Amino acid sequence: MDRKEAIARLAALPPVEPDQEYAIDHFRPEDALGVGRLYYEIYGDAYPVDTPYIPERFIEETAKGHILCVVARTPSGDILGASSVYRSSAPNPGCYEIGQTLVLRAYRMGRIVFRLYDFKIRNVLPDPRVKALFGEAVCHHTVTQKFSLRVGALPTGLECSLMPEAAYAAEGAVGRVSCLFCGRVNQDRHSLVHTPPRYAGELAAMYQGLNLDRAPGQPREPTEDCASSMKVEHFAGAGVVRGHLSVAGADLAERLDRAEAGNPAVVQVYVNLADPGCPWAVEQLRGRGWFLGGLCPAWFVSDGLLMQKPAAPPDFDHLQLINDRARAVVDMVRADYRRLVGGAA
Repeated sequence: MDRKEAIARLAALPPVEPDQEYAIDHFRPEDALGVGRLYYEIYGDAYPVDTPYIPERFIEETAKGHILCVVARTPSGDILGASSVYRSSAPNPGCYEIGQTLVLRAYRMGRIVFRLYDFKIRNVLPDPRVKALFGEAVCHHTVTQKFSLRVGALPTGLECSLMPEAAYAAEGAVGRVSCLFCGRVNQDRHSLVHTPPRYAGELAAMYQGLNLDRAPGQPREPTEDCASSMKVEHFAGAGVVRGHLSVAGADLAERLDRAEAGNPAVVQVYVNLADPGCPWAVEQLRGRGWFLGGLCPAWFVSDGLLMQKPAAPPDFDHLQLINDRARAVVDMVRADYRRLVGGAA
């Protein structure tokens, strides 16, 4: 079944009866169609990933441990809500994204979402596979930011203009939606940090409260025979290209040329802070019009530094932010963007 067929199937499902009793439980394969219905009701056909719409794919991903999902299920089997942690972009398979929390509109006035999160905190987050968590909490409201804090993930970055307007039009979003990056490490490992000098203060602030075992490294430029190691992902539906730069090499400019080809709405590169070439790579990116995104704990097992380049100027003025730490992170990102467009070093 392809995406188009799956969405047509979801569109033909009858509505869920109101006022049903439910229980919170781990996902079962027979829940997959009901989970897909949640995505269709909330996003229509605009969600940028196919998997939630296609039951067979969702079942396969849960069986592999790529998605750890909990649901609100009625005795008749209707799915009223769902919430997941899942392997997404991070190269570290132990770094799960927290999100995909959806509740049918007819049931949003109750406590389903709180019960889903409480169940997930007690029964999913202690799973030994979940070594780290991150969330991309939208900034046109603060609801998902609150739930990131509920699981102990702290704001450490801002992903400017990440999501297309269509994905959140039903929630009143105007223009592309920026997301607050929030991180938490469950099982820490000692790692080196090769701090780019221009971001020394910003990184020190973003590391506060994470309680990680980190030590400074000895940066060096890559040699002429050193090739970059960078995995690139294309999210065509969202207009996003995302690169994961594990090792910076002398061919970085060529790799970035390919990543930026086609004028995507947003290009991101996560630079490995444990790579001695990280500070050099950041300067190459900065010279091409990239600016700070933030700290991504345990992204590569070691930490990542997000750099970003949206096609259009980001909107910093209408972000809804939950607390002073989130505002401080946004201020750092905004200041670096202003330095960039103002021509400052």
